[in-house]
Formats: sequence, structure tokens, C-alpha cells
Amino acid sequence: MLEAISTSKGWPAHIQPLPAIHSNLANSYYAKQNHLKEAHYLLHLCFISDPVLYPSRVHPARVRNLFMLTMVLHKLAKDDSKSTAVPTVPLQDVELIYKYCMLKVAEDAQTSHGKQSSLWKALNARVIEEAGSVTDPRVAIALMRTDQMQKVYWELLLQLLKWAGIDPSCVRA
Repeated sequence: MLEAISTSKGWPAHIQPLPAIHSNLANSYYAKQNHLKEAHYLLHLCFISDPVLYPSRVHPARVRNLFMLTMVLHKLAKDDSKSTAVPTVPLQDVELIYKYCMLKVAEDAQTSHGKQSSLWKALNARVIEEAGSVTDPRVAIALMRTDQMQKVYWELLLQLLKWAGIDPSCVRA
């Protein structure tokens, strides 16, 4: 096995122990309030490892990890101490990606945890609050689901993935 590892290009990102290492690193950066590194490792976890380990998009572990990513993106977007939270992605774009991820994680939590769960209730309230800060929440949420906005969000997310050193062709969503 050591020979195979030493002669290969690298350890596949979806095979243990890498997902556990990314998760542990993200948790340690969360504890240290290092949001950039936390986001970096959660991006790897959510878009490389989790889709392979948990094929169902609504698996509770995937929903939890996407929720953690959503929260760190919110912290990056709200960070007033820096002119740009992520060097290659403008701050307002991180805010858009955060809102998109929040909508996705709320939809997934409804299926994975149920409408009666405290997670889904909190996420749903947060989506409505975020959408309501701009305009009528129902209109804003409907706009977030349009094909054109989905395309914009995906393009912005690809920029964030590139920042994290993730080849977009390797992404499994």
C-alpha cells in the first residue's frame, strides 16, 4: 500500500482519512475564528468528499457540512475588518453565494431532518429574514430560484472553488 501511495499522484480526496482530516481542520479553524481556512476546508468537504461518501444530497452529514459552510460564508461576507474577505472573490459575491447556499441547505434540511426539526425551522426563518432584508421575502426567494440566478450563483461558486484550489472539473455537487 505504501508503494502505491508513493508512486501515485496523490491520495484521492474522497477516501478516508482525508474527509475526516478536512472536517477536523475546519472544526479547529472554527474554534480559532480563522474563517478563511475554515471555508477552504469546508469547500473541499462539501464539494469533493461528501458527494462521494454520501451520494444522497440530503444525507444529514452533507446537510450539516453545507450548513457549516453557509455560516462561514456569512461570516466572511459580514467581516467589516477586511476590504475583501476572499482575495479573488469580491465581498458582495461572497454574500450572494452565502444566500444561495442558505436556500439550498434549507431545502435539503426539510427533507433530511423534517419540517418539525429545529434545524429546518431555524434555516427557514433565516432564509426569510435574509430575503426580506432586500424586498418582499416571497419575491426574493422566487428570484433566487430562477435559472438565470442559479447560473450566476454557480459561476460565483466556481470562483470560490478555484480560490480554494479545487479544480471545477473534479467537483461533485
